[in-house]
Amino acid sequence: MIYLTYSFKLKEQELKILESYFQDTSIFPLDNYFQDFPTLFLFLENIPLGFLTYQEILDEVHILNFGIKKTFQGKGFGKLFLKFFLYNVNKKNIFLEVFKDNRKAINLYKKFNFKIIGVRKNFYKGKDAYIMMREKR
Repeated sequence: MIYLTYSFKLKEQELKILESYFQDTSIFPLDNYFQDFPTLFLFLENIPLGFLTYQEILDEVHILNFGIKKTFQGKGFGKLFLKFFLYNVNKKNIFLEVFKDNRKAINLYKKFNFKIIGVRKNFYKGKDAYIMMREKR
């Protein structure tokens, strides 16, 4: 069974478990996101597969961090997770940043009608990132 959970302000013990589990999916310290912004977690049975942290601002949604555990990448879980999320926020413009060299992620976002609208120089540890946007539906 695949299911999602929503969290805001995780307990310290939960945070440590999830941070160690997802350390291969994120460039930022996860505690900053999990403590300050709403986060969705994707599970298969009891196994956490991925997370998506976001922020809503007026008629916009900013995807701050989105990751699928490496061992579960390429199996459609990221696509399923993103599809669910977008269905629930489709009345808003959605923004995100992604490494310019992360072709798999860029291709996934393009399948969901995200367009590259700019570049942030040195955004991720000296690496450039694309700014992508999906217009509200």
